[in-house]
Amino acid sequence: MATDWNLITKYVRGEISPKEQQQLQDWLKEDAVHQALLDKVEQDWKASSTIYHRYTPDLNQAWQAIEERLDDTPIVGLSTRTARKTWWLRAAAIAVAVVGLVYLVQQLNQPGGWGLAEISTDYQERQQLTLVDGTQVWLNENTKLRHPEEFTDSTRIVYLEGEAFFDVARNENQPFQIFSDKAVTQVLGTSFEVSTRDTAVTVTVASGVVALFERDDPTDRVVLRSGNQGTLSRTSGKITKADTFSRNTLAWHTRQLTFNNQSLAEVGQLLEDVYQRKIKIDTAIQSLKLTAEFDNQSLEEVLEVIAITLDIEYELTRETVYLKKIEK
Repeated sequence: MATDWNLITKYVRGEISPKEQQQLQDWLKEDAVHQALLDKVEQDWKASSTIYHRYTPDLNQAWQAIEERLDDTPIVGLSTRTARKTWWLRAAAIAVAVVGLVYLVQQLNQPGGWGLAEISTDYQERQQLTLVDGTQVWLNENTKLRHPEEFTDSTRIVYLEGEAFFDVARNENQPFQIFSDKAVTQVLGTSFEVSTRDTAVTVTVASGVVALFERDDPTDRVVLRSGNQGTLSRTSGKITKADTFSRNTLAWHTRQLTFNNQSLAEVGQLLEDVYQRKIKIDTAIQSLKLTAEFDNQSLEEVLEVIAITLDIEYELTRETVYLKKIEK
């Protein structure tokens, strides 16, 4: 099998599918020097400060790694002359591979890499986009999404870091998959949230049916239906399922909020996440309890209800909300 640089690219970027992983393993088994080449590519990749920065591989080190692997790999049953010839043939093949490594680097340094478009959000920034298949995506702050310009494969695949809400256009002949670290979320058409915050990947299903599984083990999957929430541990790969989830989980997208005897400190934290405004609360009133529901209301409307209910006052500036005790 010839060296497939597209496959290697997907591997080092963490975007390789289970089927492609098997293809890569077959290629590695063909010759020990293939492993040396892959090790060098992965080493240079990890040495860069971030996978989206440009980097230049050390080709001398690549040759050294290749020579060491060739020296350590005996060629059994051949005469010295034939073995030497075989060594050089294999080395010549690797020379072509090293040239391919340069090409790989050039491809990796293109925006998006291998035809992937990229969109990202910064702190206190959200974006909404529609993919070519009609799928709608809402990105929360500090989120990155990479996707192909056209979905030409049998599966529609995108890559997510951060938090996003998807409303997937239904296509039974072309499933939609979100790759998020170790987790893969697969759907036909539904609406749900994927979050890669903290130490787990969490999928919250608003409607339809979703399958959640680990990238390296697609047969061990958990089916999530509307109202369910699934969590895949980044460390162990274990998947847990909850039959219900808090309405506030999707509040950053829906602005539907429910507070049931929750402290004002907890309320303020959620309001910060939803309305992207800093909330500062006087220490004397942080423990006050609030029970209330809000449905897609503005921040000012929410603050008015809170102020009247808890008998406090607020001050609203461009970047910050101050909740204060009323001085009597």
